[in-house]
Amino acid sequence: MDLTQIIIIIIAIAAAWMVFKLLTKFVFKIVLPILILLIGVYFAYQYYGPGDLMKSITELYCEGDNIDPVKCECFVQPIISDLESRMSGEEFLELKNNPLKLTEEFHTSYKNKKDVINACFQEKGETGNLGEDILKDLKKLFYDFGNK
Repeated sequence: MDLTQIIIIIIAIAAAWMVFKLLTKFVFKIVLPILILLIGVYFAYQYYGPGDLMKSITELYCEGDNIDPVKCECFVQPIISDLESRMSGEEFLELKNNPLKLTEEFHTSYKNKKDVINACFQEKGETGNLGEDILKDLKKLFYDFGNK
């Protein structure tokens, strides 16, 4: 081996060592705290998030003092029946513990039953701002953090 080759190998090893040290510093000082923060936000959302959306919607329109029979029959019942028909009982119960998945499945069920929901509203003589009222109620449920 030539002296210049040995010097080049030593320089390459030193450069690789410095790059490795720089990357590990970057990972531990920037990437790792961001990852820990994101995991913390996810768990906080799971705990303080919207909770059981189906229970909240059912309580809002079908139970308690402020029963709205049209919204209950035309909006809540078709979505619940679609969820129950697409999933087993165990899967449906697991959804209650996962608010993100429940919201996704709720949206899928709404898309599946959208025509039935609209036809029911028209049959009951309800049109116009009813969809906006439901959307406003849903937004209120979603953004009502910490008050499960």
